Amino acid sequence: MMYGTKPRLSILETLGMVLLLVFMVPPQLGLNITRCLFLAWQRGISLRYYVTCAANRVFLGGFSPRQLQNLVAPSAQTYAKWVKRKLQRAGKSNDAFILHRVHYDVHPLTSCGGSMMWIGDRKKATKFVLFFHGGGYITPLLQGHVEWCWQAYVVAGQEVGVEVAVCVLEYTLIPAARYPHQLIQATTAFNEMLRLGIKPGDIIIGGDSAGGNLATQLLGHLMTPHPTTPPVNLVEPLRGVFLVSPFVSHDTDTPSHRINKNIDMLPPVIAVDLPRQLLSEGPWELERRQGQGGYQLVRYGRGAGGAERPGH
Repeated sequence: MMYGTKPRLSILETLGMVLLLVFMVPPQLGLNITRCLFLAWQRGISLRYYVTCAANRVFLGGFSPRQLQNLVAPSAQTYAKWVKRKLQRAGKSNDAFILHRVHYDVHPLTSCGGSMMWIGDRKKATKFVLFFHGGGYITPLLQGHVEWCWQAYVVAGQEVGVEVAVCVLEYTLIPAARYPHQLIQATTAFNEMLRLGIKPGDIIIGGDSAGGNLATQLLGHLMTPHPTTPPVNLVEPLRGVFLVSPFVSHDTDTPSHRINKNIDMLPPVIAVDLPRQLLSEGPWELERRQGQGGYQLVRYGRGAGGAERPGH
């Protein structure tokens, strides 16, 4: 599959997807939403969030990764659409702040695939964020991810007098690639930022869910270099790291999992299956036995407090 395109489904995959959309999605979605109505009232939380979880639960639990990727826009298209929409709105209101900081700025990673998609004015920025989006390694970048990067880093930075630019990594989803390919892409993007003259002390890395996991993988590589991943010459510490509900544990038998197993957007069986898909057919089992690489990342994450309610 080429970057910026959807996977080409076989006839059987397409037929299966259509049958799921017609016969599985409507009743399952209705059941999940009905269950959420009571819980939203009981917990005093907006129904909108529960409905979102209910919909995600249906699609993540019923469709294969390739089918899901065929139903939603690829990361590159999502980024391009966000840029176009942002510039159109800014043009109508003559918003100089947006017009000077939003451009279609994509740098392909030719050595390993994927790309670096920039938000903000990277030529004038003094601080930088390397962002890894979530989605269980099976779903691409969402509009919400891009707007999050814009509001939380570029706009918020300007409010305190700091020019911030965000590099959003478009990485390969499973099953097209598995561990450690995403780590190789993240490391390549980080090295490219260093090559551009950006100092490690001006870079913050992080992400949500699977993106948080990828950030911990990169941290693990910086501490204990992965044998098949490009080396990093880190001459000074990073500016910082943020992890939003990161996947850092395989344990799904925690109190929060048991209480929310019927409403969480990722049922326990899916939360276990996704890392299995990511790590299959790769070197992870050998690393686990040797106490290296990816296994260290899970162990470190749990030690950092992720065991009670790990992200997915």
